[in-house]
Amino acid sequence: MLGVVSLGSMAPRVLAQQVKPNVWPPIEVWGVRGKSFGTIAIAQPLMHNILSHGLIAEFIPANHQLLSELAKQLWPGADPTCLHFNWIQIAVNPGNLPLPVDAAGLPLKPPFVDPPIGGYQGDAKGADALPWYLDETAYVAGKTAGMNVHNRDITRATALRWYAKPYSASAPDVMSYDTVLVLINDCTSQYEPLGGFHWQAIFPVNGDQYFRISPFGPKEWFTNGGLVTAFTSSTAQKKTKSWTLRPLVKP
Repeated sequence: MLGVVSLGSMAPRVLAQQVKPNVWPPIEVWGVRGKSFGTIAIAQPLMHNILSHGLIAEFIPANHQLLSELAKQLWPGADPTCLHFNWIQIAVNPGNLPLPVDAAGLPLKPPFVDPPIGGYQGDAKGADALPWYLDETAYVAGKTAGMNVHNRDITRATALRWYAKPYSASAPDVMSYDTVLVLINDCTSQYEPLGGFHWQAIFPVNGDQYFRISPFGPKEWFTNGGLVTAFTSSTAQKKTKSWTLRPLVKP
């Protein structure tokens, strides 16, 4: 049998096969400026020499520029201490899972911001009161959500990471999400979509889970009314301040 050999004792030994992670072509991040200023690298990593059920993405500025320096370059005149990067994730189609419920007990109809304000009902670690994918409250390893801008495994001087591990209630199933890199100005409560990616998690009846990835340009944020509505409605909740698009980035 392929991959199995017999030695002197006739005991079978499985030969380890080299498994490689799935890596997609880097996505150029252009914003609306007509010139790339970084890339988003996306991969399905390995875990114990098999493909994991998760995806990892990393935004890397061109020439390994510091994130803080790039933020100042993209938003000149702003107070640099107010600027930082994060992600927005929109659940376009959560698949066969039961209709999600947020921490306040309200059902979430797609498309909606993932995670919702305060997180999902039953999630002990919850989420903060901001609409961004990465939490921005204080990070405590093991006690707060790992997807946090203050987690050094997520934010480095020259890279910003994103991670997701979807699961399905039943197969066949297809889940669809849009993940967008954003530059945020905390002092003016404004944000700018810079680009990102559509991704689907496919769960076939027979076979392993796999992913489909395609680029998501900033103009799509404006042309897809469902995404804008999902984001706007998420920030309209009680005790949540409103965020507006940076005016000059609108095409």
